[in-house]
Amino acid sequence: IKLTRPSDTSTPNLPDGLTAEAISKVIVDNNRAMTLCYAEAVRKGELPKGKMEVEITIGATGSVTNVRIDSPGFQDSAMADCTTRRVKNWKFPKFNGSPVPVSFPLIF
Repeated sequence: IKLTRPSDTSTPNLPDGLTAEAISKVIVDNNRAMTLCYAEAVRKGELPKGKMEVEITIGATGSVTNVRIDSPGFQDSAMADCTTRRVKNWKFPKFNGSPVPVSFPLIF
């Protein structure tokens, strides 16, 4: 699984306390979770290929409040289901302000 570079992560209008670098660090630190999802998908008969866009919303507490897979080829797949479950548990730095939408690709 190829992880996103900080420049590939869409992070519009970041509030004080949350940086693109901090977001990328959480994504990179959780690479093992994505590798486990890939292995789970393969066990279930899938062979994930291509780019899967992951859209999340980060709340002010640093918790992920919403996860959406925005790639037609991955809809209703084991890879998407596993990714959604795992990403919901990621923790980002706390910040002041409204929830922040973030989008990043995972390349298989």
